[in-house]
Amino acid sequence: MIFCMLGVLFDYRAPLENKVDPRCYLDDYARVWVYFTDKGVSTEEYTTALKAVKEGMTDAALRRRAMRNGITDHGDLPLYEAYLEEIQAYGGFLVTGSRWLNAASFIAARDDIEQLAQFDFVYKIAPVAPFRTPQEMEVALQDTSIYGLTYRQSEMFGIDRVHEMGIFGSNVRVGFLDTGLRRTHIALNNVNVYAEHDFLEGDQIFLQNSAVTDKYGIYSDMVYHRTGEAPDYRYHLFLAGDTLKYSAPVRDLLYTSSIDGMIWTPLAKLTDNYNNWVREIDVCGRDTMFLFYRDRYGLKYLAYAESTLVQQSLATGPWRREPSVTMVGDTVYAVFHNHT
Repeated sequence: MIFCMLGVLFDYRAPLENKVDPRCYLDDYARVWVYFTDKGVSTEEYTTALKAVKEGMTDAALRRRAMRNGITDHGDLPLYEAYLEEIQAYGGFLVTGSRWLNAASFIAARDDIEQLAQFDFVYKIAPVAPFRTPQEMEVALQDTSIYGLTYRQSEMFGIDRVHEMGIFGSNVRVGFLDTGLRRTHIALNNVNVYAEHDFLEGDQIFLQNSAVTDKYGIYSDMVYHRTGEAPDYRYHLFLAGDTLKYSAPVRDLLYTSSIDGMIWTPLAKLTDNYNNWVREIDVCGRDTMFLFYRDRYGLKYLAYAESTLVQQSLATGPWRREPSVTMVGDTVYAVFHNHT
């Protein structure tokens, strides 16, 4: 796939001659950073793109930048979506992206990495750095009345000197990752926890304060559907969820239902993917429901009524996307975006 632009790409960096770090080939599946050459924005479009990004920032984000004389620049532009989708179409399982690195991390098969490196928009591919526990660790303890046993950590980052200046971080929103947090700890007595997510145990879905699912992997692309006539409604939830196939991570189409909106059936897996993923789900229908979705091979659909009745491709090719469906009478109409 060749991406054409009018004018010169802003902040373009030419691909490295040897793009792939050899460590990416050590395992059958690797977590890798794919760095891109650009963000798909020409020099002529750059000012307009920055303006759009700034208009989309929250008031809190703008205030934080104003306090630190911060600017909006190329690092704030989003990753170019077409590059992400091209990597996914050729085997990469997207984990997360970084605007500031102009890179995204993927889980990719060793056999696919060389193919990914062939794209002109790939600057380099490097492994995601793993966490290593030191064999020997020097522990320095110094108990103080103010910091307790955390004085050495605070001193290392200059926090004690910042406190001496009268700066204590009041009314500042802080985000951090940890392997666990005791919500009953005294340190959190006066802290307003704005939001939290358990990445170890996974997501859990609620409907009107009732749990629809157990904690399970990561969910996305949820579609809620109702069938039947009052008062005998039946409620359906279709979603994409992380699963494993032959020890490799994939994303399958999952399903649960309820007759009262309170008690839900265990999640059922409607697809059995390998080296594939599900996203962009839409559904219509009555007793028999028709689900349309996208995967790395194109658009597919399945008919479902207590079990999968049929499952077929609708349009092949990774650039068919965003299916939208509706039922009029007994006819199902589907439209989609053909991005070429």
